[in-house]
Amino acid sequence: MHAHDLDLPAWGPYSKRYAGCSHIPDLAGGCRLDVSVFPSWDQGRIEVPNIAWDSGYAPWQAAADGSYHAFRHQMLGRDELIADVAYAEPGDGGSGRVVRIRLENRTGRGHSLCAHLVLGCQYPSPRPTGHTAPQVAKSLHLILPGGGIWCDARDSLTHTALPDLGRERLVADGWAWHEQLEDGCVGGGFRWFAAGEGATWRLASTVSADARLWIRIRVPQGRATVQLDGREVEIDGSAWRWLSLSWSGCEEINLAHRSGERCEVDALALSAVPPQLAEQSWQPVPAIATGPRADSLGACRRYAASGPPPPLLHSANNPRHPAPGAGLVLSGGCPA
Repeated sequence: MHAHDLDLPAWGPYSKRYAGCSHIPDLAGGCRLDVSVFPSWDQGRIEVPNIAWDSGYAPWQAAADGSYHAFRHQMLGRDELIADVAYAEPGDGGSGRVVRIRLENRTGRGHSLCAHLVLGCQYPSPRPTGHTAPQVAKSLHLILPGGGIWCDARDSLTHTALPDLGRERLVADGWAWHEQLEDGCVGGGFRWFAAGEGATWRLASTVSADARLWIRIRVPQGRATVQLDGREVEIDGSAWRWLSLSWSGCEEINLAHRSGERCEVDALALSAVPPQLAEQSWQPVPAIATGPRADSLGACRRYAASGPPPPLLHSANNPRHPAPGAGLVLSGGCPA
C-alpha cells in the first residue's frame, strides 16, 4: 500500500462499467465482483446504467464513510417515473451490502416495471478497459519447487525516482509507481526503471543457506547496467530471463539502474533451485451455495486450485431495513 491510497470500504461504487456496488475479495488476485440493478419495463426497454456515457441515471446520495450510496434512474421524463437503488451496510453488522430498490410512478397512469439484479465477475485485464469489451489477463504464477520465498517486483518496499514531475504521486487507475500491465508476467504486470532509478524489496531470510537470488528481468531495447545486491551486472536481450546471483544473506534486495536503456523487472525469488512459471487458470464454474442465514441463498463461482478465491453473492430478505423494497445481502468469500 502507498501513502496516497485511500482507505475505502471493502464494498463501494468502484466499477468502471456499470453503476452499482463492487467488491474485491482478494486484493492480490485482483478479481472484482460487480453487482448492478437494471430497471426496465416488463418485456420492454432495459435501462443499462453504463458509467461511460449518459445513460439516464445519476449518483444520488452517499455517506461520508462509504457505508451507503444510492443512484436514481430517470426512466421517463424528469422525476415522472423513477427507480432509486441504494446500497448499505447490513444492519446486523455483517459483511456485504443490502440492496434496496424503490420504484415510483408519478405519471398518473399505470406502468408494468421490473428490476434485474446483474452480477458480473471482472477479471484482471492486461490494459485499462473503460467501457470496451473486457479482456482477461494471461498472467503467470510463480512456483518454487525447492521451497523459498518470492515477491512481485511491483511490491517494493521503497523506490528511488527521478525528480518528481507530478506523475510520482498521481498514478492513473491506482497503479503502483512505474507499473505496467502485460500478458505473460507474474501477476499480470511488471515494473520498469530508467537510468538513475531503483527500488528495494524485502525478502525474509528464513530460507536455506544454499539459496540463490533469482530475478526475472529484461531490457527491451539495447542494454543496461544495473547494480543488484551490491554487484554490477550488464543486462541485454528483449526476452524475459531469470538472472541468478549468489545471495548475500541480507533481507533487503536493492536494485539501482546505473546506465543504459530502460530495464524491466517482473519478480524476485530466493530459492535453491530455479523458479518455475505456470499460467493462471480462472476456469469459473457457477454454483449455488448456502447463504449466511437460513432465508438466504448464495451464487458463487468456483475456480481451479491455481486460481484466486472466488467471490460470492448472498441473497436474502432483510427485515431490519427500515424502507420497503427488495433486500439483498451481498458478501465476499466462498465456502470451500
